[in-house]
Amino acid sequence: MSRFEKTGGSTGTPHHRYDRPADESPSEAVVIAVAAATGKTAAPTAERPEALPPLYDAIDPEALDALFSSTGTRSRECTIAFTYEGCSVVVEDDQVIIELEG
Repeated sequence: MSRFEKTGGSTGTPHHRYDRPADESPSEAVVIAVAAATGKTAAPTAERPEALPPLYDAIDPEALDALFSSTGTRSRECTIAFTYEGCSVVVEDDQVIIELEG
């Protein structure tokens, strides 16, 4: 099964769900998920010059990662929502949900 899945949203707007692997930080997962949903890359290349802006333009990546960090064997349950590159982004413990804004 793919870690990235496009689903129908309740408002008729497509949602994209990205299942975050345990060894990937939430901030990395957000960039990967938004890049996949928008068709952009994390960094510009010769073939694809349209890249995402830095994540820190929308949210502090270190703070985001800290909110989801484990302390001992217990992890915190948390949900964070913000807007990044024309997308509504919801970060949960093990997934990122993207909704493209109109």
